[in-house]
Amino acid sequence: EILPRYRVLNDISFSHAQAVDELRTVTARSRIEPFDRIASSLRQLADDYGRRFGIAVDLRIAAGHLALDRAVLASMEEILKRAVRSCIRDGIEKPEERLAAGKPARATLGIRVENDGSDVVCRIEHDGWPFNPMLVGEIARERGLLARPFETYSDEELGAFLLLPRFVESKSGNHGDALAEFNEIGSMLQHIGGHGEVRNTERGTLEIALSFPVPFTVLEVALLRTGESRFALPAQQILRFEAFHVERVAPEPDEPAASTTWYASETGEQYELLNAGEECGVFATESPRYIILLDALGEKRALAVDAIGGYERVSVNRLPALLDRRAAREAGCSGYAVLADGSPCAVMSLRRLLQGSRGNGGRHA
Repeated sequence: EILPRYRVLNDISFSHAQAVDELRTVTARSRIEPFDRIASSLRQLADDYGRRFGIAVDLRIAAGHLALDRAVLASMEEILKRAVRSCIRDGIEKPEERLAAGKPARATLGIRVENDGSDVVCRIEHDGWPFNPMLVGEIARERGLLARPFETYSDEELGAFLLLPRFVESKSGNHGDALAEFNEIGSMLQHIGGHGEVRNTERGTLEIALSFPVPFTVLEVALLRTGESRFALPAQQILRFEAFHVERVAPEPDEPAASTTWYASETGEQYELLNAGEECGVFATESPRYIILLDALGEKRALAVDAIGGYERVSVNRLPALLDRRAAREAGCSGYAVLADGSPCAVMSLRRLLQGSRGNGGRHA
């Protein structure tokens, strides 16, 4: 009221900031390229190295309709090629060795790309030799890198050492070449601000998780509603939608008193229902009409929802600084997107949701 011109300047400044932000977004989108652009070169590389090293391997890539800045994509392609070569040369047995071990002669090498807030995570998984955390832990102990007793470290924590630059000083020993190759991959990843880890999965495979920082990503999401909560779920995590039938909800068949609730799909497959019971948080439904069958860490999961708003291509932004990020991450939130109608919407990560609930010892959504 005292200085009305200040309000005018404030409005001008705000309009200017909006225009600059819109220009920045348009410019960033012009540099976006789909991950599928590098898929053919990765497959060709896998075929070439398979023939060179005498390894029979099938490369499967699940990109999930993800688009990235072309500079990030170029760095990612170089590192992924190095990792694929290392897996084929040092991580997968020859056909005769696989047959002798009771495995199929042809190995399976998979690459899965996921958005994780301000990062893109590439998960490389194969059914060759498992990761040896004890060997890595012994090297870390010899080099004085352990901050607490060896037995308190998980396999994932020990696997993170493997992708530290200069973790192995030489290529001596039976596993020296393979460990040194991981070091090179870790150095390339750290150079662009990324990080990674190696672990053995519950499915008996080895997984290399490489996290790449990205300034801007575009991906396809499904817009969902449970109760009063509207959120987005990446399309790559969804297997299919079905109509919800309450009679298909049941406890564990062999353990009626168990806390796990299952949903039987139209084909008779059993999926663990994530938002069953009272502790469902933002996923509590009012009148569920649809069931979403999900691919979660290679396991079958299902989520009941009240409504589906269709699909939309969005760019994912980091969580605001003032938000309780730990609580948001444990709830499965990886970031937020501004939808076509201008409203903000939380983007959920199924992998993060499950990891958060497991870390707390609970099973709630």
